[in-house]
Amino acid sequence: MLVERLLKVDTNIESALTHHLFNLPPGTPSLDLISFNIQRGRDHGLPSYTEWRRFCGSPAVTSFEDLKADFDQDVINRLQQVYTDVHDIDVFVGSIAERLLDDALVGPLNVCLLARQFRELKLGDRFWYENGGFISSFTKDQLKSIRAMTMSRVMCDTLETIDSIQPFAFRESDEAIGDGDTTSFSSYSKLHTYPNMQRELPGFANVRVSCQDGTAIPHLDLTAWKD
Repeated sequence: MLVERLLKVDTNIESALTHHLFNLPPGTPSLDLISFNIQRGRDHGLPSYTEWRRFCGSPAVTSFEDLKADFDQDVINRLQQVYTDVHDIDVFVGSIAERLLDDALVGPLNVCLLARQFRELKLGDRFWYENGGFISSFTKDQLKSIRAMTMSRVMCDTLETIDSIQPFAFRESDEAIGDGDTTSFSSYSKLHTYPNMQRELPGFANVRVSCQDGTAIPHLDLTAWKD
């Protein structure tokens, strides 16, 4: 995953998920994860796609024609072939069929639901590591050290199968710019939002470096934990 380019996100589902979910013995009926997800939503009584839109504050939908703002026409045509009424659309189907938002891998409904879910998980957990006021709470300096950690450093320290990685783990390694300044990662991350929402990292080459390089991929500074 660190070296492969992400495939384009669309409404097509990989056949491994729809026909070969598990490595079952020959002759055993195949399993379909998408069908499972739809059925689980119905078993749990989840509201329809249009109801979740209303929950997230999106414009009301009363007909398939109203979906044009968030769906491509060919997708709307296919939905009409499956559902008699627009209010019958399953939330799982509708959410993954939406047109993607700019710089996102999901559409508006999933942006809303994912953001709200993570927000509730964070604010609803009194043991969240940033919460203060407890005897076990981290100090400001300790939090500063923790926040300076990156996924690249975590992977370097926990995976036995890698000895090099790009400083921005969630971005493709930019080996084409082999002469980039990888040693400026610490200062770069202080001057720019991390993760950077732009497609490019101006002035920074995201080339693979040794996991032992504490400048390009800073180690956890434990100074704040010393007595």
